Amino acid sequence: NSKNKGKIINYLPVSKDLVKCTIMMDDATVVEAIAEPDTKNVKVDDKIQAERFAFLRLDSITKGKYNFWFTHK
Repeated sequence: NSKNKGKIINYLPVSKDLVKCTIMMDDATVVEAIAEPDTKNVKVDDKIQAERFAFLRLDSITKGKYNFWFTHK
């Protein structure tokens, strides 16, 4: 939670189509994440809302990994 700055865990249904992602944060740290299969519909430069986390912009797709940049909370 934000008060204690703990890690947030969201659960996704089991699926072989989950998408590997990285998120470049505003402090230059990189967060590794897994997203739902519909993420494959996002195109480079699209902006999305990662629920209960932040708004992100898809920067690139490299070897099947979706690389997002944090934009704001």
